[in-house]
Amino acid sequence: MASPSTRERLHTIEVVGLGQASIDYLGRVAFYPEEDGKVELMDLQMQCGGPASTALVTLSRLGVQTSFLGSVSDDAFGVEIVKGLKEERVDHHFLKITPGYASQFAFIAVNKEDGRRTVFWTRGSVPHLKSADVDLKPFTGAHILHTDGLMVEASIEGARQAKEVGLTVVMDAGTLREGQDADLVVVALDRPFQVDVRAFRSKARNCPFDGWSLKGQVLLTMVGGKVVYEEQAFLQGRIAMH
Repeated sequence: MASPSTRERLHTIEVVGLGQASIDYLGRVAFYPEEDGKVELMDLQMQCGGPASTALVTLSRLGVQTSFLGSVSDDAFGVEIVKGLKEERVDHHFLKITPGYASQFAFIAVNKEDGRRTVFWTRGSVPHLKSADVDLKPFTGAHILHTDGLMVEASIEGARQAKEVGLTVVMDAGTLREGQDADLVVVALDRPFQVDVRAFRSKARNCPFDGWSLKGQVLLTMVGGKVVYEEQAFLQGRIAMH
């Protein structure tokens, strides 16, 4: 049971994150070598990674009170993950630490010219959170549950609880994966188009950019895995008017 001071601290949490945390080693390289080749690292940095935990660190740096629900072990990587969360002032009261396993780890080669990354990673062997590990009741002041969906059972339970108490659920989908609903937009970044308020589907037609010529035309929009818009045409019955 949480102490009174801990309960008071949890009441101040605004965003709860649920998902994976990792230790990332980032090595900057002048070029990426071919197979069987090698290249010297220009520098090497270590930081806490993982979709959900990275989002919370960013929010914490912006002054938002955050708490992380995840699963790590007591190995060297797990120790560094906990240390990183502490240093970034991300609450980890409900971080589950299971001894005797391997925590998630990644090595990332970063091209110094354009920042492109090549990622080598292992999810480790530490067990994922289960539905029984998720309890949002202590976060009485929270507004948002941010999940990366990588711990499926726990994410579903978290979303269910969030709905019950009125929290907004934000899904950090990252890479498209088989079995996940696709919410995405396909954009032709170099295609010009003209803003025309008469073509807006919104009831609001106030737009200071009416008549402007811009670049970056939307070609296709998918919501929940269904195409709702394609090449300037909304598909009947698949999108609501707001």
